[in-house]
Amino acid sequence: MASPQVITLIKLMRRLWLALALAIIVLVGVNLILSISGGKGRKKEVKLDDTLFLEKKEKIQFQEVRKGAKEHLRVKAERHYLGEDGLFHLEGGVEVVFPRKQKGEDVVIKSDSLIYDQEFNHFWTTGKAWVKWADVEIAAGRIDYFAPEEEFAGREGVKISTANWSVTANSFRLGIKTKKFECKGEVLLELINFMSSANSLVIKAQHLTYDRRSKIGLCQGGIWLEHGESQGQARQIEFKLGAQEGFIKWLTLRGEVKLHLKNEWPGNSPSASPEFSEWFYPEFQEVEAEEIYIESFVQTKLIKIIKLTNNVKIKFLSTNDKSSLLSGKRIDFFFTARGDLKEFITEGEARFVRYQEGKKITLGGNRLALKGKNRILVVIGSQNNSAFFDSPDLSFSAGRIEIKMATNDWKALEGVEATVKGKTSIEPHPKGFFDPERLVFLASQEMRSRRQGQRLVLIGEVKIWQGSRKLKAKRIVLERDSSRLEAQGEVEVNIIQEKLDPSQRELWIKGEEMAFEPRTRTMVMKQGITLEMGQVKMTSRQFKLYFDPESNELSRFEALDKVEMSYKRVKASAFKADYLYKSQSLILSGQPILEEPSRGKIRGDKLTFHLPDDRIVVENKGEERSIILIKS
Repeated sequence: MASPQVITLIKLMRRLWLALALAIIVLVGVNLILSISGGKGRKKEVKLDDTLFLEKKEKIQFQEVRKGAKEHLRVKAERHYLGEDGLFHLEGGVEVVFPRKQKGEDVVIKSDSLIYDQEFNHFWTTGKAWVKWADVEIAAGRIDYFAPEEEFAGREGVKISTANWSVTANSFRLGIKTKKFECKGEVLLELINFMSSANSLVIKAQHLTYDRRSKIGLCQGGIWLEHGESQGQARQIEFKLGAQEGFIKWLTLRGEVKLHLKNEWPGNSPSASPEFSEWFYPEFQEVEAEEIYIESFVQTKLIKIIKLTNNVKIKFLSTNDKSSLLSGKRIDFFFTARGDLKEFITEGEARFVRYQEGKKITLGGNRLALKGKNRILVVIGSQNNSAFFDSPDLSFSAGRIEIKMATNDWKALEGVEATVKGKTSIEPHPKGFFDPERLVFLASQEMRSRRQGQRLVLIGEVKIWQGSRKLKAKRIVLERDSSRLEAQGEVEVNIIQEKLDPSQRELWIKGEEMAFEPRTRTMVMKQGITLEMGQVKMTSRQFKLYFDPESNELSRFEALDKVEMSYKRVKASAFKADYLYKSQSLILSGQPILEEPSRGKIRGDKLTFHLPDDRIVVENKGEERSIILIKS
């Protein structure tokens, strides 16, 4: 039996164990209450496994993160922990580096907060972030990085920039392996070194894709362009950048392209010279086309080629209300390496319209081109349609038309047909063989102008006619401002005067040379002249035709030197012959000789033919006149 001391000790131990158990129960309950009140989302500091980190610090300085023996990434942050959500969190001055084999192409993400999964597949920032990859810098409100695909995505205030271009957008995707960009939503692309100009090319769009390997980009959706004071629009723009993305190698605008250009031609360019700028005004241009292609020189970065296709219109505007319009199905411009316009070619329904001082001049054909240092504008017709020129005072068509821009002189070749439209200025024109106030029609193989169209030279099977007057020759020169007229080679003049008696109504005269002098109202014919008027036929070495100053009708003509004539049954010869329309009498003088079948040869000092009654009066000095009647 135990002693009373032992029993007392046992009871005391039981009480102590009961108290201890009660204390433990209380502590566990308090801890449970505190745990419940703290919530399940409380962050938990993690002792990371050595297979993940070589170092474990509260403030991490570029700690290597490995997957096995291979370096996967390097991180820098104020805190690095595994959250209750099973994701790794980086906070405070975060910088993550993804090493790449290519030198200088490591991918760096900077942010105040970044999260990634335990498989290292998906990294994303929870606030504004920055990415550095090679020479590319990216900023956005949020950036995601998908490691297996090596692809970035971002949204909210996106800006991507390099030394030579930059882009802003609502969102983007970037493939590191593929080196392809995609930007969406309110895209603004700035190409800084555009064709070696001082102004950047700014492109606004809804969608942009760009491949850094091929250096080809594509903008789509509501395209708007800005370059200095110039603006434009299109449905699509495709471009290719040159070496180191330092310049635009080529650029294509597609879909209802409209451009409003201002001061795009340098003032010191030969294309801005006076003779050129009077046709194509360099200050402003309005351009419309379905597609425009622009290519630059690799060495100088200046524009090399501009090609416009489908319903092209280019309007050139000056600061003094002058303008011109170039249009066609296709227009190609070619430039020198110095930036000067070398030539342009317009094909398919080509038109050039020039508005100047209230006058409209139109050129048209199947092909219109500007060629050579001499600035010659060439218009060529098609197989079925000739080239044409139209102005207020002159219109013509031909197989080919060439205009020298420096002097405004031109020439038309291959089947020329022209209309001189008559007087258009307030200055009076002297009366000529052809009335300057009425239409005159011309046809020839070639026609040239001098003195800005006031002197017309027609060559090859030339024919000019107006009403009842016709002129033919191998070559004719018409001075439009003075009404002077010259013709050479197989010259034919035909005059019909409807009011006269049928016997003298129509006159034909042929020779080798002709000149009409408006001051004296005379026409002189030379070399091998033949004349026909009714039944009067005459030849001589020279003829003069005189026109009435008021009516411009033929009043008389004169034959000189070896005159020979025939009228009905008689023939005559003399040194000189005069015909007076008013009296219808033909006077021969200078040893005239008359041959009449029934009387033989009759000589006199003067022979006068009265055509209405067929009388011939023979006169001799000191003798009476004799009269001969011609029998039919």
